[in-house]
Amino acid sequence: MTEPLRFRDIGQTIYDFGHSFWVHCPQCDRLSTVMPFSESASEAAPLPQTQTHKIFDRHRLSCKYCGYSKDWQGNSVTIGGDRDWYFNLTLWLQIPCCGEILWAYNAEHLDFLENFVRAKLRERSPDPKLGWQNQSLASRLPNWLQSAKNRQQILHGIAKLREKLPDTSN
Repeated sequence: MTEPLRFRDIGQTIYDFGHSFWVHCPQCDRLSTVMPFSESASEAAPLPQTQTHKIFDRHRLSCKYCGYSKDWQGNSVTIGGDRDWYFNLTLWLQIPCCGEILWAYNAEHLDFLENFVRAKLRERSPDPKLGWQNQSLASRLPNWLQSAKNRQQILHGIAKLREKLPDTSN
């Protein structure tokens, strides 16, 4: 990725990245996905752009390698941290970094983290209707991830995580 000079916090929250989770399959330990499941589709798939993802929608864990599949439908989730919200499985994209765990739910989340860390200038603006808020993901990131002294080590960790991204050229 090219080095952005600035990062503009547009108010994205952790929920904006919770539409899909890349996890270790509990059966074969390879890459599996946890995504909202549509009854009209034969496989778990992201909801169309016209639909809003709801946290308590039915979700499916599926592994394309071993065929493992499990559905979740409930009324309680655990949001945040280095595990998926529905099955509490270990995220595929995680690595030790700076004495902590660097993790991302999916490629989009990893891009967000890289853009934030790489930027030398990080900007926030108040919401036009609500004023200053502290709910955006950028405002909630841990100090070690925000620290300029850790920038190179974190970017190295992100590069290692990028090596784990699935090949989408097929």
